[in-house]
Amino acid sequence: RVIQKMRSLMEELSPVGEPDAAALDAWIAQHGERYAGSDALAITHIWFDPTRRKDAEEDARACQLAVDRGDETLPGGDPFVHGSELALRSLDRYSRELGPSFAASLSELVVGEWGLAESQFGWHVVRIDERSTAEELSADFARRQAAWDWKQDRREQAVRQGLAEIQDRYAVEVEGQ
Repeated sequence: RVIQKMRSLMEELSPVGEPDAAALDAWIAQHGERYAGSDALAITHIWFDPTRRKDAEEDARACQLAVDRGDETLPGGDPFVHGSELALRSLDRYSRELGPSFAASLSELVVGEWGLAESQFGWHVVRIDERSTAEELSADFARRQAAWDWKQDRREQAVRQGLAEIQDRYAVEVEGQ
């Protein structure tokens, strides 16, 4: 958790602007496969954090059962850094952000349907709010995706550089060695 908080702090302290047209065109040329042939989904999800719960999977399954029964009040999840509603984004982006198994679970759901999905962060009860096929997605959407990816890459570079600087400044000693 300390490392996660440090990464978040470093991202906040290293603001990344918008890419100019040339930088974005170069990014798309280098990573074009990310923006071709992938459906895009908007979702609502309830996240169950395994670091805060005794059994996050069991809690997520209980929530899924409550959804299936049509309960008006659902068991509460945990706050997720990106919120409970995620705007239209490609399955490839979900795979990079939340893991391949999460993206695979999403690909099996239909619009309006709730399902269970495991991510690299824990368990989620997920509903597909909107689905656009690759053929329906515009060039503008692909450029917005690419701009977001470019900014994420720059943030990651800043975090790696910040962590390297911290490691250079401090020595870690292990007792008994």
